[in-house]
Amino acid sequence: MRIEVGYGLEPVLTDAASSVIVNSIILPSFRSGSMEQGIIDGTQAILSVLGGKGIPAELTGPTVAFWVCLCCLIFGGLFFWFAIRHPFYRRSSTFQPLFAFGIPVWQWRF
Repeated sequence: MRIEVGYGLEPVLTDAASSVIVNSIILPSFRSGSMEQGIIDGTQAILSVLGGKGIPAELTGPTVAFWVCLCCLIFGGLFFWFAIRHPFYRRSSTFQPLFAFGIPVWQWRF
C-alpha cells in the first residue's frame, strides 16, 4: 500500500510523511479488520499534513537514525581498532611502521 503524491504536493506531503501515515495509521487499522477506520484516520492524517499541522507526535515514534549511527560508530571503531592492532607484516626490527588506511602509524613491536 502506498500514497501517491503529485509533483505539486511533494514539498508538503513528503515520502517520509506518507510512509509514517501508511505504516503507523492505516496498516494497523487494516490488520485489526477495521478498514473504514483506517481509511478515515489516514485521510485525517493526510489533511493534517496538508494543513500544516504535521503528523501527531505520538504516531511518529523514535527514529531509527540514532541506532543506525550508533551501530556505525561501534563497528567503525572496532574496525579501526583491529586495523591498528593487526600485524600486517613482521620485520626483524622492533620499531616498524604499521599502515592503517594507507597512513603509516609507527609503533613498537615486541
